[in-house]
Formats: sequence, structure tokens, C-alpha cells
Amino acid sequence: EENIYCYLDSDIVAINSEINTIFDEYIAPINFASDHCNMNQFSPHSMNCNCLETINKNEIEKKEKLNNNLGILFGKINFSSKMIQKQSDDLYYTIQNWKKNPIKNIFKIIRYVSFRYVLPVKELYVKNYRFDRKTRCWYNNENEIILFDYPYYEKELWNKAGLRYNRKNNYWEDKDGTVYIFNIPECEHLVDYLKEVYSVEIPGIWQHWNGGVFLFNFESKEFLDFWHNATIKEFDNLYTKTRDQFTLAMSAWKFGLQNHKRLDKKFNFITEFADANISYNEELGFTYDNFQTVFAPCFLHIYHEWGHKGWSIWDYVERLEKSENLV
Repeated sequence: EENIYCYLDSDIVAINSEINTIFDEYIAPINFASDHCNMNQFSPHSMNCNCLETINKNEIEKKEKLNNNLGILFGKINFSSKMIQKQSDDLYYTIQNWKKNPIKNIFKIIRYVSFRYVLPVKELYVKNYRFDRKTRCWYNNENEIILFDYPYYEKELWNKAGLRYNRKNNYWEDKDGTVYIFNIPECEHLVDYLKEVYSVEIPGIWQHWNGGVFLFNFESKEFLDFWHNATIKEFDNLYTKTRDQFTLAMSAWKFGLQNHKRLDKKFNFITEFADANISYNEELGFTYDNFQTVFAPCFLHIYHEWGHKGWSIWDYVERLEKSENLV
């Protein structure tokens, strides 16, 4: 009865020996880490309310307009692609890291400046990214543009495509007044449903638990039974989906555990592919805030895009596996 157990989803990857320290985190009756979103952001993915489809339709139209405008100068381009955004960030923060640590990276800086501005060469490579001096664009391995010399193209973009980048607010905008900000879809159908059906009032901004990693022991039985039964019951309800996650949130509030201590993010680093803030850089490490900070996770939770080559986090896992250092 004194044993503490750790549940792991099949999409959890252990990357260092510090994973064993997770057991020091246990506080009865059960411990989960936070999910990557709040209740209202999770709602369109957990309810068959058609909100996700409606929001996505509007977002797709806006993304197509942005890419079409950019395409006037660059041809086929997809700056709304999450992979392109991640590769662009990877390149940008690699170079920024050189600038922050000039002594350590002096030879890389000399090479970069020489190849880009001095020597009579056509191309420059940084990691797997290629800079074409003629087009002043950066390309990935698929020959897709991931970044371009904006100051060089700024006037032409505005005159020919009616498009400019708002540096102050960090978004694209055009002459039609369209602002290209792509927000996370959200709605209130989930919190309304839980209030009506389970008499549980959960704020839409509450960041719920994630079920991918948790600690439990004999004291967890009542909670686990309640969560299990609530989830099974929901399988007969066509209005709901992703049921185990929202029933977990409901169970937490039913048991008065909404403020219960959570596992540290390092024990369940949810590597949301669509979140540009989440990434890995060989020189900097892992980040969840677009390299404002870096940290060292123990478990990676790769719940989608498993096996996606070219994604910095998956490429890291593959390199770790090949080096035989995967825990």
C-alpha cells in the first residue's frame, strides 16, 4: 500500500535519468501536470459543437489570403505553415544565440558575415537552411522559403502586394485592413455542459490537468474510480469527444482538487506542434516560450505529429535514439 506508481501514456518519451525523481513529487491523493491549454481552448476539441470547423474555415481563408499576397513576389509560399514557422524560428534563434555569445561563436559569426556579405559565393548554409544571395531568401531542405530579407523587400511588398509586417505588434497586415493574427480556437460549450450535466462550474480560463503522466497510490482509488465511471458514461453521448480529458477536469473539481499541487512541466512537457512557442534548438535546448527561457524536461509528451521528420523536437528524439542514450 505504500508504493507510489507512475502512469505513462504510450506517447511519452523519457529522455534522461532524472525521470526517477518524479516520485518525490507525490502528494496524495493523486498528481497530474497541467495541460497546454485552458478549458475554453480545449472546448472545441472536446465537444461536437461545430465551433472548431467554423473557426478553422475562417482561419484557412485568412491564411490563404496571406500566402497569396506573399506569392505575388515569391511564387509558391506557405508562411502560415507551422513547420515553416518552426524552421524560421530555429534559424533566427540560432543566429541570435551567436550574437549573444560572440566569443564562444566567433568562428561561426566570421563565416556567416563573410559568406553573406563579403565573399563572392552564391549560397550560405546555417544548419540545414540555405541562404540564396540572389533572392535574399532562406530555404529548407524541401526548397521552401522559410524566411526572407524583409528590409530589402519591404517597399516592393507594400507597393505590389499591399502587405507589410507590423514590427511593433508582431503581425502581418494589408491595405484592406486585414490583420493576420491566428488565434487559438475557443468556445464555452464545454464549461456550459459541465455546469448543466454535472453541476460543476469551472472557469473557462482554468488550465486543466493532462492525463498523460500522473502519480498515484492506494489513496487514489476513489478518484480513479469516479473518473473512470464518468468517462465510460460519456461514451454514449454523441455531443462529447476526447472524453477522458474533460471528465478528468470535472473530477478534479468534484473532489475539490482544482488547486492541488501539480507535477512540474518537466515531467510532462507537452510538445504541441501547432504552438510556435514550443521548440528545440541544438545550441539552446528546449523552450515553451519561444526562447525567452530554456529548460530541461525529463519526459516529452509527443501526443501528435509522432515521427514528423524536420520538426526539431522529433529530430532530437531520433538523434537521441541513434546515440543509444534514450532512457
